[in-house]
Amino acid sequence: MDKQLIAQRFAKARDTYSQAARAQRQVAEKMLRLVEELLPDAADEKLKLVEIGCGTGIYSELLFSRLHPAEMLLVDLCPEMKPLIQKLTARYPAVEATFRAADAEQTPLPKGVQLITSCSTVQWFEAPQTFVQRCAEALAPQGILAFSTFGPDNLQEIKSLTGHG
Repeated sequence: MDKQLIAQRFAKARDTYSQAARAQRQVAEKMLRLVEELLPDAADEKLKLVEIGCGTGIYSELLFSRLHPAEMLLVDLCPEMKPLIQKLTARYPAVEATFRAADAEQTPLPKGVQLITSCSTVQWFEAPQTFVQRCAEALAPQGILAFSTFGPDNLQEIKSLTGHG
């Protein structure tokens, strides 16, 4: 994986990504419904969570508005996402929110978090198994790692037409 190229391409698409990312929005909404089933009392707790690959904030917005975390670390490979995330987090002043421009496979994760979550990011990782192990070490007892990813069998219709899925 050429992470520098990945970051450059996402940075270039930053201003139009949210409008074009229909599939990612659907994945984020489904992901949040599943997370809410696992954390039914999240809004009643002082939830501490990490979002990996926050991008333009599609999933982040759902996490803020529905889970009402006390603390949230948002990690993204692209430093260019910071102004978008700062604009989003300003709407939730009660949340101690931090943006970190970093490679999620390398950046330290805070200890004792109840939820580490990610939508459509893990497919860009070089060593996802190592990342999962790092998450397990960071999670609080009974903490949850929830992520979605795209695999080689996703988007078969597009692959049949273009040769790329």
